Parts: sequence; structure tokens; C-alpha cells
Amino acid sequence: MNIKNNFPFLSTVFLVILFVLSCQGMRREVVSFRTHVNFFEANLVKSEKFNKILINRIKRKPSSFSSVANDNITENLRFHLLNSGFIVGLTVYQEDNNSEPSELLDLEQKQIKEFIKQNDSDILIDGFLYEKNTGNILDETVSTGIILKAYNKNGILIGKFVLNSPYSTEDFENNFLLSGLLSKKIDTIFKNRIETSYNLLKYFK
Repeated sequence: MNIKNNFPFLSTVFLVILFVLSCQGMRREVVSFRTHVNFFEANLVKSEKFNKILINRIKRKPSSFSSVANDNITENLRFHLLNSGFIVGLTVYQEDNNSEPSELLDLEQKQIKEFIKQNDSDILIDGFLYEKNTGNILDETVSTGIILKAYNKNGILIGKFVLNSPYSTEDFENNFLLSGLLSKKIDTIFKNRIETSYNLLKYFK
């Protein structure tokens, strides 16, 4: 292959690759800027450590829109949390034509405590995905909300993560980016607690 003769072609390919990468980076920045993730603390004790996270498969409300979206959120959230250094497990349930993951949001504290103990975890994350499309085909408006509740080993609600975004989770790339933002917030809240507790113990030794 004569590189000199093919230089214009190779240059074009290189520029196209750079353009695609820059577009992906720009999209990530825009989605991050327009998406808001908040944490509302309930009964979070500073000395608690959360290394092992159990995720109950995220549900969808209403159940009329794509079931793939909530499954992808669950898997993508697990992927991001694993990359952050957590040990992450998923609840297992029997799947049939009409089945949905078990509703844990309405369980009593004692039941949640037992569930976490059975799965050898420090914390349980459970929640749902809500998505609404308004407008028309030419001017569609999407409103996406993800609410995750976190419970400690005693079955006590320690906080709630709330994500609001104008981007649909049915688009896989958006789904991946939104779950990444949720993971980042979870990492910020819980990892900081772990590191703070460790540093305090070290200081008082």
C-alpha cells in the first residue's frame, strides 16, 4: 500500500473518526447538562458502609411503554456501579409472559431487612422509571423520571435518588448516559461516606 498516494483518503477517514468522537462527547455533555439528579437523605448514618449493593430490577410506570428501557437501566446501572468499585448483585425472579419484578417499595421494614440479609448485601436499591411523551411527531417532548429508594441492612429507608431528564431511555445511548449519571450520584453519596468513615477511624487510632 502506497501511503503517499492514499494520504487524502486516510486523512478523510481520520477526520471522520474525530468528528464522530467529538459528536459523542458533545452529546454526553448536553445530556449531562440538561439532566438533574438529586439525593434526598432520610436516615443515613455517617458510619454506615456500603460496599455491597443489591439492585431490585427497576420497574416501569406506566407499564405501557417499552420494557427494554427499564431492563437496560438496571443492567447499565449495575455496569457503572461495578466500574466504580462496588460489589453489585441483581435480584432474581421468575419470568413469565405477564410477570414483573417483585414490588419491594411497599414491603415492611422487617421484610426488607430479611431480603437484604438473604442476599448478603449492605444496601438495597429499588425503584421505577417513568416516561411520558407529549406533543406530536414533529415536535415531541419527552419527560423522563427515575426514582430510586435505598434501604440499609436494617430495612430502613436511608434516602432517595431522583433523576429528571428530557431524554428518552428507549434510546440505548441515552439510557447508558442517564444510568451513568445516577451511578455517579450514588458513588458520590456512598463512597464519600465510606472514605470519611475510614479516615476518621484512622485519625482516632
